[in-house]
Formats: sequence, structure tokens, C-alpha cells
Amino acid sequence: MNTEERHWFALYTRSRAEKKTCQALLDAGIEAFLPLSTKIKQWSDRKKKVQEPLIPSYVFVHSSEVLLVDSLKVQGVVGVLKHLGKPAIVKDHEIESLQILTDAQQEIKTISDYSFKKGDPITVVLGPFTGLKAEYIRYQGDYRVLVNIASMNSFFSVNIPLDFIETIQKQS
Repeated sequence: MNTEERHWFALYTRSRAEKKTCQALLDAGIEAFLPLSTKIKQWSDRKKKVQEPLIPSYVFVHSSEVLLVDSLKVQGVVGVLKHLGKPAIVKDHEIESLQILTDAQQEIKTISDYSFKKGDPITVVLGPFTGLKAEYIRYQGDYRVLVNIASMNSFFSVNIPLDFIETIQKQS
């Protein structure tokens, strides 16, 4: 591999310091990319859209392997992601995919954001089934769920995207 070729590398940052570290890299003249997702945070008195790192504790830099050492000197950078003892190269198409996701300015939920359990009561909040109340049965791949709807002793199954459902809070 030609060490002068520029590739994308993943830098590991201090916890919750991704934005500052990315800015410090940019200020040092290093091409950096921090994929951010917009999330809606709920406080007791208001809701607010906030930008959070899509991949916590990582910032991506476009550099040659030789110049990668300069990135490691920037405040907030802890290390570089390695594979077989060498800095791991992140493929261009993977960075492009992350850029497309973040450019959409939509709320992005990772799989860990979904905490549905078998038997949880859910309600559909988007799409053609809006208002439907059902029971979560299982994750079926492709970010979809299978729910059973009990009505007059009949059960029906439908696939609904995870983004279209929410857990119904149980009344105490």
C-alpha cells in the first residue's frame, strides 16, 4: 500500500468530546468528518432537537498513513482504530453512506434505541396504520417488526417499520 495515498481512518476520541475533537482537527488543517444525527430530547418543560454523534467516540479523518500521526497529536484524540496492528482503512463508500444519512437531517435511530420486548403493548404513530394498538411480537429483520392484533378472537400479522411504532406506557 502506498503510504502517501489518502484514506479515511477512524479516530477514537475522549468520551463525549467528539464535536470539540472534530473542530480541533479541522482547525489543525486536517480533513475530518463527524457524522451527527438529530435527536429529539424530552425535558420536563420542553422538547429540543439536538445533534449527537451517530457513532459515539469516533471521528473520521481523510489522510495518508504517514500524516495520520499529526491527527493523533490533536487534543481529544485517544487513538486510531486498528486492524491487524495497522490503522484500519474505512472504505470511501462507507463514509459516503454516513454522509447521506447525516445530510438528510432526519432523526436516526440505531437498533439499540429500540427497546421493545415480546408482549409489549405498542401503538402505530406513522403510516397507514396510525392509531392501531397492537402487541410487539418480534424483530423480523430489515428494521421491521411483526405484531399481532387481537380483535374478536382473530389474529392478524403485519410488518411495520420500527420508526412507525412506539411503546404504550402502562398506566399505574
